[in-house]
Amino acid sequence: MIGGRLLSQRLVLLTIFAGFLPTQVAAEDAPPPSIDGSAAWQTLIGNTIIVTSKAGSYMEYFEPDGTIRHVDQDGKAVGRWTFGDGKVCLDFPDEDDRTCVTPHVSGTTGTFADQDGGTDQFEILPGNPKGL
Repeated sequence: MIGGRLLSQRLVLLTIFAGFLPTQVAAEDAPPPSIDGSAAWQTLIGNTIIVTSKAGSYMEYFEPDGTIRHVDQDGKAVGRWTFGDGKVCLDFPDEDDRTCVTPHVSGTTGTFADQDGGTDQFEILPGNPKGL
């Protein structure tokens, strides 16, 4: 009788544990939350992004002091970034126009949406691993 009782208790514990398992697996598989605006921008400051756009790929590093370091197939450029009204604006001294985009981040990826509805996708690399 003791053996049967022990087996019964083990089955109850196993059933209870199995009830938690699907929830735990589902939480691990859930996509990271998507954040926009200021919260998204804060995740990019001090990090590097690799951007894929219609014009090609490039990398940018956003320093906390407002400096942006940009590298593409044409070379390197240094400019300034500012943030306001949910948008980041990028200014480079050698370019006439100012670019303003809305950042969206989900985990280690994201997009920049421009005022015309276009988007560029990016991957976030922690810190400045490419030495930009």
